[in-house]
Amino acid sequence: MRLLARDLSLVNEGVSPQTPRIFTALWSKLTNNLAESCGDVNHNGAMQDRTIDSALLVLRKQIIQGDGIGREHVDALLRQRAIVLPKVRPERKHVAGKGVMARMALDALKDGPQTARYVSEYIAARRPEIIFDKAHVFTAVTLTKLKNRGLVQHDGRFGGLWGLAP
Repeated sequence: MRLLARDLSLVNEGVSPQTPRIFTALWSKLTNNLAESCGDVNHNGAMQDRTIDSALLVLRKQIIQGDGIGREHVDALLRQRAIVLPKVRPERKHVAGKGVMARMALDALKDGPQTARYVSEYIAARRPEIIFDKAHVFTAVTLTKLKNRGLVQHDGRFGGLWGLAP
């Protein structure tokens, strides 16, 4: 994806990016460059329609997951090409870094054996951005991983208590 500096200088010198011909030309150049880098150009140098469509869809997804600037222009190009605009999910944000959930679960168990529900409530109280239902799922997965690593043990006889391994 390389727009040449002279192409961008046209925009900076006062040519409005809303001007349909110039903007379409810039985006066409961008999609042509995308296709060339992917190797999806046919033998006579013209791009295949599916390559252009795919490049525009990828560009739309990146714009939606990024800052959103230029989305209406890409959507207009896709509508011109009679492409159905698919829904794009926002990029998933990780609720905890590597090992954070495990450390919180181990902290909850340091005062003695507890139920998985207690550990979930402990984690949800310290991470308000995580709703309890999700915290309960994360806790179950985390406790199972810790059990497999031999750091905690599960005793199903007493209401499903989890405790630190000896």
